[in-house]
Amino acid sequence: MENVAAVTFSERMIFRGKQTRDERSNTAETILHEMAHMWFGDLVTMRWWNGLWLNESFATFMATKAVDEATKFKGSWQDFYAGIKEWAYWEDQLVTTHPIEGPVFDTDQAATQFDGITYGKGASSLKQLNYLLGDEDFREGLQRYFQKFALRNTTVGDFVKMLSEASTKDLAKWQKSWLQTSGVNTVRADWACTDDGKLSKLGLIQTMPEVGTQELRAHRAEVALFKMKNGKLQPVRTIQVQYAGPLTMFDDAPGAVCPDFVYPNYKDYDFAKVELDPISLATAQKSLSKFEEPFVRQMVWHNLW
Repeated sequence: MENVAAVTFSERMIFRGKQTRDERSNTAETILHEMAHMWFGDLVTMRWWNGLWLNESFATFMATKAVDEATKFKGSWQDFYAGIKEWAYWEDQLVTTHPIEGPVFDTDQAATQFDGITYGKGASSLKQLNYLLGDEDFREGLQRYFQKFALRNTTVGDFVKMLSEASTKDLAKWQKSWLQTSGVNTVRADWACTDDGKLSKLGLIQTMPEVGTQELRAHRAEVALFKMKNGKLQPVRTIQVQYAGPLTMFDDAPGAVCPDFVYPNYKDYDFAKVELDPISLATAQKSLSKFEEPFVRQMVWHNLW
């Protein structure tokens, strides 16, 4: 519990025997999660329980980022994907899904907000927002937020406004689309090659959630083109893209070498369900163990499941 300047931990965090690497990594994540709450939750906190997600999502996002960048436990984003993000994907496809930020009518209902949407999808949305704005503007927005609202209560609108000012981007539509709707979009690569082995087109097809709000969100992601080299599937080109609507084509992609596999969410910046295109699906079925990067291999396993 993130009491101001005196975080308390349960006895489950104290080990009598030798700890595994995962146990030590989880301890580091928990410590950094509660430390992040010194800012999001203690220095500034929500006005009402509908803003609970921001406290928990920020602490979850920031702890994962800090573990990866400031400790010896590298690969925390893969752990994030395998755990809390898969929890979010699962809950966001149930009929009981709900927006990240929604109405909370009383304190009894507030207890229901501690779920995979609040923690996992919220943190994933902040990771997406960080990638959309870039580290510099995202950090500047946070600094403005803490300086202006220190020792006060806020709404999510206050938070988004500070990020908008820092980045000079209007995030009102992003706020409504990502935070006030439910369900997960599906994305699939649409690509083809010429007879001489060059990529002739590349685009992304987006479909609406099967449950939840019928919404096609705007995304920023990284698309990777993979080729089999020396018995390993390796990315030979990555393309930073923004897509929205049912189909987005990318003019700068044609001319690249024809890939064996195309992945629409390389490095997992996006929150979307990936559906593999027919050629990529055939490659995955035949050569899943040949992906050189463990994180990519894990995401493809999950997409197939």
